[in-house]
Amino acid sequence: MKTKVLCVDDDNSILDALTRLLKAQFDVGTASCAREGLDWLKKNPDCAVVLSDFRMPGMNGVEFLREIRQNHPESVRAILSGQIDLQLVSEAINNSDIHKFFLKPWENDYLLVQMSEALNLHHTLREKAHYERLAVTDPVTQVSNHRFFQNQLRRELQARPQGPVSLLIFDVDDFKAYNDRYGHPEGDRLLYNVAQTLERLRPREGFVSRYGGEEFTMILPGLDLD
Repeated sequence: MKTKVLCVDDDNSILDALTRLLKAQFDVGTASCAREGLDWLKKNPDCAVVLSDFRMPGMNGVEFLREIRQNHPESVRAILSGQIDLQLVSEAINNSDIHKFFLKPWENDYLLVQMSEALNLHHTLREKAHYERLAVTDPVTQVSNHRFFQNQLRRELQARPQGPVSLLIFDVDDFKAYNDRYGHPEGDRLLYNVAQTLERLRPREGFVSRYGGEEFTMILPGLDLD
């Protein structure tokens, strides 16, 4: 299966040229504006590289790629344009909103090499994200672990010094007796089911974590339970 890339440009001739160049190595998606590109990415979240024009109607390339960074941080983001705001693009590179910048007209062999390098970077970003997720995920319940809970609670309290931030703590009654009677595999399965039930019930902006043992927490930013 070919790796997916997205090309965004309001000039159809540019999109046609990029598709012809890249289709032998990549599964190429195209969009004529940022909004179309975002819609395409919702259906193709495994996209490896996004190549965008700078000047487009509605949202320029830097704004578009900055939004992609929030929702698709493992996608490599690049500007391909002949008309740019150098200061804006430089700031975007320094802020990691974009990874690469190419000028139009491009040289085919050079762009293919750069796309190959972008794919390698994508693999590196995916691996990094994988290990970062492992570091904050409880392996039994697949929700956030105690480390994530401590860091997230600190962030929420700092972001809202006047509140409100609510914290719920849950405990599984008689878990030790259940574990002793049915065995550790069944005990782990029970903890997993409890955690996933809390995940389904939490508000979109809430955070569920395994605090330890049979205890779970739910952070509710912006919610006053009183």
